[in-house]
Amino acid sequence: RSYFKLLEIASYFPAVAAAAHRCTLHLCEAPGAFIDATLDMSNGAAEWHASSLAQRECIPFHDHHLRAKKINGHSRVIFGSDGSGNILSRDNATCVIHESGNGRCSLVTADGSVNDPSSNRDETHARLIAAQTYVALQTLQPGNGCFVLRVLDCFMPSARNLLWMCHALFEHSSLVKLRASRVCESERYLVCTGFRASPSQLRTCLDLLDSVAFGGAELAGPGAPSPDAEAALYAALIAMTDMQTASVQESMALAVFLHSTGVVTARDARQHYNEHLTRNTDKVMQARQLMASFPLRGST
Repeated sequence: RSYFKLLEIASYFPAVAAAAHRCTLHLCEAPGAFIDATLDMSNGAAEWHASSLAQRECIPFHDHHLRAKKINGHSRVIFGSDGSGNILSRDNATCVIHESGNGRCSLVTADGSVNDPSSNRDETHARLIAAQTYVALQTLQPGNGCFVLRVLDCFMPSARNLLWMCHALFEHSSLVKLRASRVCESERYLVCTGFRASPSQLRTCLDLLDSVAFGGAELAGPGAPSPDAEAALYAALIAMTDMQTASVQESMALAVFLHSTGVVTARDARQHYNEHLTRNTDKVMQARQLMASFPLRGST
């Protein structure tokens, strides 16, 4: 599904589609679906680099990515100074920044997640999200750089601070729930286009991200530009959560039906599912309309 996620994002944001034709960096990327999508969009012309964990128990890169020809003497797949691929190490993050070109990338994708069953996933992911953003901000091309970041619920203050930080650093930024994502999951994507940070602004943000990614602090930030903006973001997050809840309720209702009736045909199960969906149509449709794409800045 990750392959189709990036294609869907590119269909919504022409700047991302255009950026895929130049120099790209893909963080927490294995097995390589975003790379493949980028190469297909660019007809193989993209100059890409990627990084991901190297441990055996982790998802490996596809062999053809590992064998890809080097660029300027640097491997396309970067496992960092210690070979682990873990960008929660400052040395490894710095290695990725250096080997991917230091400000040459037109597109950076960050699709990382943490294998943690706890309910407080925003906090669990905070360090990883900060580390990915830390690398992205130092590898993106000023002016037209695009950043695609996987996030979760974003109800925690630190997660919302990251959204508003990117709002300040990019010309346009949107929080998107993709059709290619499972409706019942918390996954959203922050899509930012037009990297425009001033040197002083960038330095301040990098210091904040460093303290979270490599020091374990909670992310402070500029916050929302106005109470109305914060309220609008919160409403969009609630709408996305309503959609997620409705999907879980549909699945639970179907499971209860199957359990209560014993062996049933697929047609019976589908009919019950559709009846339950009809009863919740207004709520589901309202959520779909609100959550499709929430612009933090401007239109995209």
